[in-house]
Amino acid sequence: MSQESVQIEEEIKSLEQWRWSEMQGLELLPEPSSNSNSNSRNPETELQEHPPEMENGGGTPPPPATVEEPKKAEIRGVAFKELFRFADGLDYVLMTIGSVGAFVHGLWYASWLVKHGISDFSKTIRVFMVLMVSANGAAETLTLAPDFIKGGQAMRSVFELLDRKTEIEPDDLDTTPVPDRLRGEVELKHIDFSYPSRPDIQVFRDLSLRARAGKTLALVGPSGCGKSSVISLIQRFYEPSSGRVLIDGKDIRKYNLKAIRKHIAIVPQEPCLFGTTIYENIAYGHECATEAEIIQAATLASAHKFISALPDGYKTYVGERGVQLSGGQKQRIAIARALVRKAEIMLLDEATSALDAESERSVQEALDQACSGRTSIVVAHRLSTIRNAHVIAVIDDGKVAEQGSHSHLLKNYPDGIYARMIQLQRFTHTQVIGMTSGSSSRVKEDDA
Repeated sequence: MSQESVQIEEEIKSLEQWRWSEMQGLELLPEPSSNSNSNSRNPETELQEHPPEMENGGGTPPPPATVEEPKKAEIRGVAFKELFRFADGLDYVLMTIGSVGAFVHGLWYASWLVKHGISDFSKTIRVFMVLMVSANGAAETLTLAPDFIKGGQAMRSVFELLDRKTEIEPDDLDTTPVPDRLRGEVELKHIDFSYPSRPDIQVFRDLSLRARAGKTLALVGPSGCGKSSVISLIQRFYEPSSGRVLIDGKDIRKYNLKAIRKHIAIVPQEPCLFGTTIYENIAYGHECATEAEIIQAATLASAHKFISALPDGYKTYVGERGVQLSGGQKQRIAIARALVRKAEIMLLDEATSALDAESERSVQEALDQACSGRTSIVVAHRLSTIRNAHVIAVIDDGKVAEQGSHSHLLKNYPDGIYARMIQLQRFTHTQVIGMTSGSSSRVKEDDA
């Protein structure tokens, strides 16, 4: 094929693409300036567009670049879309022709039977209508087949969840009755523990802790040392590999799980609020709580003031996950929910770590009131929040490394883990203050 015929063929392809683009309302031809004055091109540019091997007769000349790649992709997308639309329309037409054809053929055959006396008119019509209704029903059923399959899969997953047996039976009645009131003393004795999903990683090795009734036990330590795991063991989300968890001197496994959990309240790091009113979110902690008890719990949690300032008060909807409230407000509602339970044991799992300084101060005041007179086990990241704890336990390498009050730890373990954590947080705080003051002074100099 000669070079001229190749060029003519490429021009025809370009013209066909242009016609297609005109049908779709697209502009694919290059700007007029790119095609005008073709005789005034730079010879060096011509040499780059036509490599030497083409001049020597080797190779095939590339097609003229009349359509840019993005526009080509857009054309292909439009073409496929039109093809799918055509296929859908053709499918509908064929189905309609088939159904109408079957209907017409059935009527013709029925009339033929009546005409030749093989059947009377009433019987023929009855049979014909039964066949048509059955066919339509079968067709509708077939269209719903994918939904039936999806529904069956969903039902199987639900029943698998319902039929699954838990290792810890919450409704076990063969247990020791839980008293109406507990002293609230919590003790972990010689605990070894690994998570079921990670049995090779030992979380605790001979861990022993004791929270005296009505006192505050704070848990500190490096990240991943198992502070939150202590909270999970007390709630009996997991069973220890060895050792015992005691409440008022009795093994927690001897108590009914649901009954013992009524005496335990928890304030998590991220409060879980439901998309309903503030009143109902607080009442979730105790189903039988009266309005007076809910207001009292909100007052102790330092939440009553801001709730009363809202236009709808306790009837204010908080939105999904409490999106209508600030972090401090959500946390105080979570504290009120815990307080309305009137539980003897309070678990605080880094309840202020995700708050800013102002919110932390107000929430910490609420927590101090909430913990008064209750056995409190506090997981803390910011050490300033647990300075007044009766006992501070430092967990490291799966066991208690240091234990005592704030002053006792600093005095007896001056180079210990707790002292280093205090120094590190003081250094970080000093750096932040220095950076803030430095930026403020620079702003003043710039203003001057």
